[in-house]
Amino acid sequence: TPMSFSTKGGVDADGLRANSILEKLDRMNLYRIAAQKTPFAVPVKESFRFTSGFGPRWGRMHNGTDFAASLGTPIYSTADGVVIHSGWSSGFGKLVKIQHEFGIQTYYAHMSKLRVKKGQRVSRGERIGDMGTTGRSTGVHLHYEVRVGGKPVNPMTYIKAAKDVF
Repeated sequence: TPMSFSTKGGVDADGLRANSILEKLDRMNLYRIAAQKTPFAVPVKESFRFTSGFGPRWGRMHNGTDFAASLGTPIYSTADGVVIHSGWSSGFGKLVKIQHEFGIQTYYAHMSKLRVKKGQRVSRGERIGDMGTTGRSTGVHLHYEVRVGGKPVNPMTYIKAAKDVF
């Protein structure tokens, strides 16, 4: 909202500076809101190992990043969003899919326990499930995917960016 400190009806130099600062703060607030709705976080907060990255693997595409930890390790949403799937999915086992802003979805697969329901709103850092080995899995781990416009992208792009954002 523009400010005026002049009693003459015009905007003086102090008013112009104040308006410029307010506009920049508004812009920064929009970036903050956008960052909160983008998956700039790691879905596992306890000790873990990266066991498989995004890219070709054994002759086929591996669409996510795998995090190994102990059975039951908490899994957290990486951004605000709405749960669009919470249940069994062939290959993924127990799977949670979250729809975020900007056409972004995150997938959390092979969980031992699901802690959210379809249609539920979740916040960044909210516990959504427990690490497991359901579906087509070689051991206890989380398979984590980020999809933009339905296409898988490297989750590490977002995870690494998180260090600069938060």
